[in-house]
Amino acid sequence: MLRAAFADGVGSLDVSRLSAEGRSVHALFANPSPAAAAAALKLLPSTMQDRLASLSPVNHLAGLRAPLITVLHDVGDQVIPIGESRRLISALDGRVGLLYTEMQFQHLDPTRGRLPPLRLAREFGKFFRAVLPLFRQAVA
Repeated sequence: MLRAAFADGVGSLDVSRLSAEGRSVHALFANPSPAAAAAALKLLPSTMQDRLASLSPVNHLAGLRAPLITVLHDVGDQVIPIGESRRLISALDGRVGLLYTEMQFQHLDPTRGRLPPLRLAREFGKFFRAVLPLFRQAVA
């Protein structure tokens, strides 16, 4: 029912027909505030919470063996909040070869951001400086 209700982006359905877990998922899909989303996440079944937690790279850092870690994140990303990258960087604090760059590209699409030319050039410069070490590492 949830998939059908949100497939068109509207999300209209009789919430009283949903289970408690279904109402929690509905609350997440219904464009909640950050506080309401956090509350709805806590109401999800523990198996679902565990599955969502397993998606985070923060929970898999012990096995990470890389000489260079480059993280770029668009501050305006509507899918992954900037706080997630900041949490990842905090968990990696002190690692040699860690580079972190925050961008203003509207999810790395400069045509959507409508940035002024000088600001756009600055963002491209940040992007170039962030990915250059990857290319250097690849050819070393």
